[in-house]
This record gives sequence, C-alpha cells and structure tokens, in this order.
Amino acid sequence: NVIRYFCRERTEKFTFIVLELCICSLADLIESKNEFKELKSLLEDPKEILKQITMGLDHLHNLKLVHRDIKPHNILITPQKR
Repeated sequence: NVIRYFCRERTEKFTFIVLELCICSLADLIESKNEFKELKSLLEDPKEILKQITMGLDHLHNLKLVHRDIKPHNILITPQKR
C-alpha cells in the first residue's frame, strides 16, 4: 500500500527521487476514468480504496512517518500484481 522508494540524488539546485512507476493518481482516475480502463473496476468499490489508503498510512505511522499532504492527487495508483 506504499509505493517503493529506490533512491535519491542531490545537485546544488535539485533533489531527484526515484519511485515505483505508477499509472495515475486517484484524482486522475476519478476525473478521467475512461482513460484508465484497466483500473475502472477500482472505482466500483470505494471502500476497498479507502481500506488500502488507511493501511498505507498505518504502515507509515508505524515507521514514525507522517504524511502531511493527503489528497487524491497524492494517492498514486498502480495495477495490482497478480
């Protein structure tokens, strides 16, 4: 429920982070559901989405990390691995 963080590189002007590739955000999925047909079934069960979000937050909190900007644009979605 939390995307993978691979590494971080810094220059004088920028910090680059490498994360797991995600297809879209929750905001993208809701606003443009026809664009992400393979994920459309996720929208049929909003309780499952909320469950996964809260499980991810619980995991972060157990690691003593706090997410200070929770919103649909920051909830990233990737297809479930089978």
